[in-house]
Amino acid sequence: MPAALPAGICGQPSADPPTVVVEACWLAEERPDIEAGPSFARSRQTESEHLATTATDLARMPELVRTNADLPLGAVDASIAVAERLELTDVATLDWRTSPSSVPGTWPPLNLLP
Repeated sequence: MPAALPAGICGQPSADPPTVVVEACWLAEERPDIEAGPSFARSRQTESEHLATTATDLARMPELVRTNADLPLGAVDASIAVAERLELTDVATLDWRTSPSSVPGTWPPLNLLP
């Protein structure tokens, strides 16, 4: 099951770490439509599985940032640690300006989807 993948893309359900949901809401709230953020949050109640971020994930996140220093990965980008731990391979991203088609240093290798 892909992480952070909106329901219906590639025929797969969504599984969202909380870091991704919070950032997506923040991005939606930057839109002129005042309901964009709340609407997105409501959609995640029924359209996704909520993934816990563990202490192991939080320890792995700075490793991913350092390993991929040539990419401006932030903490939310490094949330791919959750997908890595769960051995998920398909991960959706909105940030193609900083993301390669795969993320070096992850196992299993991740396939980033638009």
